[in-house]
Amino acid sequence: MVREIDSSKLLDGSFNNYFHDAARIYQANINDVTGLSFPSNEQKLSLVLSENYNKPVTIIGGRTGLAGGSVAKNGGHLISMEDLLNVDIHGRKGYTKYSTQTVSSKMVEYALNKDTNQALFPAGIILSDLNSILESHGYMFLPNPTETSAQLGGSVSTNGSGSRSFAFGSVRDSINGLRIILPNGDPVHLERGINFSKGRFASIESVTGKNYKLNLPTYLMPNIKKNAAGLYVKDDMDLIDLFIGSEGSLGTFSEIEISYVKRRNIETGILFLPSEDIFFNFLSSARNYKFSFEQNSGFISLEGYGENALKLMGKDVPKGSQTAIQYEFFSGDDEMFKVLEQLIEEFSVIDGWHTPELISMRHKVPRSVNRIIRTSKTSKISTDLSVPELEYRKMHEITTNAANTFSDLVVCMGGNKTDINFARWGHSGDYHDHWNLISRNLAEYRVALEIKMSLAKQAVALGGSLSGEHGLGKLLFYSDGGELVPAFELMVGKKGMQEILELKQIFDPENVFNKGNIIL
Repeated sequence: MVREIDSSKLLDGSFNNYFHDAARIYQANINDVTGLSFPSNEQKLSLVLSENYNKPVTIIGGRTGLAGGSVAKNGGHLISMEDLLNVDIHGRKGYTKYSTQTVSSKMVEYALNKDTNQALFPAGIILSDLNSILESHGYMFLPNPTETSAQLGGSVSTNGSGSRSFAFGSVRDSINGLRIILPNGDPVHLERGINFSKGRFASIESVTGKNYKLNLPTYLMPNIKKNAAGLYVKDDMDLIDLFIGSEGSLGTFSEIEISYVKRRNIETGILFLPSEDIFFNFLSSARNYKFSFEQNSGFISLEGYGENALKLMGKDVPKGSQTAIQYEFFSGDDEMFKVLEQLIEEFSVIDGWHTPELISMRHKVPRSVNRIIRTSKTSKISTDLSVPELEYRKMHEITTNAANTFSDLVVCMGGNKTDINFARWGHSGDYHDHWNLISRNLAEYRVALEIKMSLAKQAVALGGSLSGEHGLGKLLFYSDGGELVPAFELMVGKKGMQEILELKQIFDPENVFNKGNIIL
């Protein structure tokens, strides 16, 4: 039996958290929601999907997203993945199955292959539990996505990443296998290195023997370090990558096979710098010391902070600091202490802190922004833009000018000069920063939204992406012609969107599965 909540009980207020995500930009169409299911394994998930095939269905993960991907704007049946905590080895050799109780008192099944350093986890496990489980065996998951309360399935569906993507790539780079459940309930088993397209034509066979012939979209993806926008497609591609980052537009996941490595302690610190010029010069030199397994040495993350972000850290920042770089490298890497000494001397570093507490401090800045919003009843507009290496400083200057213009406007409209109206932090080592514009009222919010859309178009014009890690979900932008369109259309045009729709309709003929994600 599948745990089910019928539509009448969904209206009593106790399930309101299932009707929005962390950003609360979108709200589910509650009156048209027909029910909520909690499948606990692949078979039950497949059953629920088959029973609701060609009807509106929305998959709900950890609801930590920022783009509305898990929000049922069109109503229909909701499927929560929080109980999907069981795995089946499915004939995989070398795996040992385990079960354990998580911090949330739920039992989780998983399997490890210690010969190949691979693990099999259910899609519903949250990343903090996954990390704890691996740590209990002496291992670690390298990508280290920022939001640890997100579910693994959600991180794979958006190709999530975090600070350590600088050295180890996004989640995609650590995924070796997927159990995909198509909108009709048909399971598909994909392992990396087995199924490839021929040019842009592909064929996928499900577990039940059904064959799906696919024409992949013909657009070209941006040549950048981080990209979580739209479907990943290229000539002769590994088809597992088509589903990673697809934001539930083609199907959902039941089980995920990841790579892990032996756990190592991490050194972390932050260096305070007197100017933006020194920040960029320091960053350029520090990138030359990126970690490599061959040398077993190097930075594993390089994160950047603007002046306003430093004010939100909750500690006494050294006087004269206009920006800062937070770094990580593995303990025992003595060579990196020498590198740090050289960089500190060369770039007039004001001061530095070297303490394990800084790992959690990275999360204090966005939380501080959210606290400002809650306590003062304001709102924010944030960016997730990623650009090519050679365009990073130009994009930074464009965004800085836009943020300063916004701040001046807020003051002209009665705001306090001492208030923080914007803040910048993010994954500077990957040319991917998050800018947050904080607005007090609807007029300011509209200006911030116009700025965001303008910045998005400029990032695309520079060869960048609208999303480095959050995904695009149901986000809509205005086209140059004033038409409200799915955000990804700004990158691939109407032709690219039509090709995505035609591909989606192979699996979802009525376009009702996770409707609105990536395409309308």
